[in-house]
Amino acid sequence: MGICSQSNACVAYIYFDYKNGEAQTGDFVVRTILKQVLLPLDMIPPNLEAIYDDCCSRLKSPEKALFIRPLLSAAGKFSSVYIMLDALDECTSGTLKIRLILFISLKIQGLKFFALSAPSSSILETN
Repeated sequence: MGICSQSNACVAYIYFDYKNGEAQTGDFVVRTILKQVLLPLDMIPPNLEAIYDDCCSRLKSPEKALFIRPLLSAAGKFSSVYIMLDALDECTSGTLKIRLILFISLKIQGLKFFALSAPSSSILETN
C-alpha cells in the first residue's frame, strides 16, 4: 500500500514470495509500484486509461514497458518515492538479475530503494 506523509513523499512495498512466481515478474512489480504511487494521488492519468482500454480491446495483458512512463510521471508528483523490496532472497537468481536491472533503471530516474534479504543469502554475489 502506498503511504504518503506531509513531506510529500510516497512509500511503496513489494514482498517477493518464492511460492508466487507471478509476483516476481517485471510486469507485476512495475504495476504494483504504479498502483501504490497512484493511490494517494486519487487519480488515474488519461494515458494510463488509454493503455487499459487498448489492452482490454485486444484481450491481452500489458507489458511493463507501457507502465514505466506513467510510473515515472506519477512519481514526479512527490518530493521522493521510496520502494521497499522485501525478501529479495526469495527470488530465483535469474529473476533477481532481471529485477535488479529494472530497479537500477528506476533508481537512475530518481526512485529510491530499500531492500531486505536474509543475512545468509547469496544476493550480494549476484553479478
